[in-house]
Order: sequence, then structure tokens, then C-alpha cells
Amino acid sequence: MLEITDTDIDKQRMKEDDDVLMLELSSSLIQLDTVRIGSLSEKRIQDQVDACLDLCGYRSSFVAAVQIIKENSGSSTHALLLDNDDYGRKTTKASPSSIVSSMHTTRRLLLNIEESKYQLSNSVILLEEYIAAWKISLPSAVQNGKVAIDNAVKLFVNLVTLLPSQLANACHKCEIALPSWVTKPKYYTRLVECAAFMVHSSAKMQDQFQSTHNTLKYITFPFIARIFQKDIHTAY
Repeated sequence: MLEITDTDIDKQRMKEDDDVLMLELSSSLIQLDTVRIGSLSEKRIQDQVDACLDLCGYRSSFVAAVQIIKENSGSSTHALLLDNDDYGRKTTKASPSSIVSSMHTTRRLLLNIEESKYQLSNSVILLEEYIAAWKISLPSAVQNGKVAIDNAVKLFVNLVTLLPSQLANACHKCEIALPSWVTKPKYYTRLVECAAFMVHSSAKMQDQFQSTHNTLKYITFPFIARIFQKDIHTAY
């Protein structure tokens, strides 16, 4: 029988408070109406917003973007998010620019296979942070167990495989042209490519820094396995 101590509860509450703050900040940044000033280009402004979102955490930024998309798609992803991801924001109709910014954020963090900091792709870092947030909600005795990691990966895969439909619905409701990458064939093809790249990155990092990154394979291999188990080729 697992014993949940007062220390476990205190740590969880502190982590949840931090998560709520980062989610709220990420959501505000995504919905920020930027104005071009002087010689600043739109791309430079977006790059600066992206840098701020990265400081909030990849998972917090991704979840905030998904929440905005969910609220404007007529569907619900609450059951697929962590308990503290539903942080009490009032549901309001987002501006078209907020939907565009949310799509940009989800694509940048999930479907970008270019190596970023630590020689890892954004998607690897996002998956790491998502699993870490899931594990912190569990008793310390089981946080590093295989079941805990597998359950977190399953939730994450369910979340990302539902995104194309939610993105399409949000674009329709806000009268935004649907980007080509959101169409299911292109989205799922890219998702498979990202999963394969994640496995490749984790293997490379394990070879270079065995003591630091030898746990990556325990999250990337279950991820690509779950992707194929979802049988996503039926979307073509």
C-alpha cells in the first residue's frame, strides 16, 4: 500500500501553483495583440514572444495553446489534460489572431524537428516536460515507474492526435483559412516524422551523454509505439 506523506502533498501543491501561474502567463502571451513599432518586423516580434513562451515552459505554452483552440472548436480535451491544466480560465471567444498564434505555438513545439537547445528537438523537450508534470501528481514511490510514464505518454498521444480536428473546427468558427499543415494527411505524416526524429535524438544523446540523457529512450520509444498503435494512417 502506497503512503502519501504531507511532504508529497506540499510539493504537489507548490508545483500546481507554479503550473497555474505559467499557464496563465503563457495564455496571455499567446493572446497578446502585438503592434509593429518602427523597424521591428512581425517575425522579430513573434520570435520575442516565442522566447518568452519558452521561458514559461514548453508544456505550459503548449497546453495554453491547446486550451485556446479547444475553447473555440466546440470540443473538449479536459479528460486528456492534467487536472491542473484546466486552470479555471473563463471560456471566451478568442480573436482570430489568438487562434493563429495558438496554431503557431502548437506547430512550433510539436512538429518542429530542428534541433534546439540541448541538441534536442522541441517535441522531445515538450514530451519530457509533459511527463514530468504528470509524474509530480503521483506519490513519489511510483513517479519513476514504467506504468506512470506509459500513462503520461498515452495521454499525450491522445491529445496530439485529436488536434487536427480541433484546429480545423477553430479555424472554421473564427473564419480563418485552414493552413495546409493542419490537414490530417500532412499533420500525421509530420507527427510520425517527429516521433522518428525523437527516437534518433534520444539515441544520439545517449551515446554522447550516457549519464545525463540515458532516460530519453524510456519516453521516446513508448511515444512512437503509441503513435503507430493509434493507426493514424486511416486519416489519409
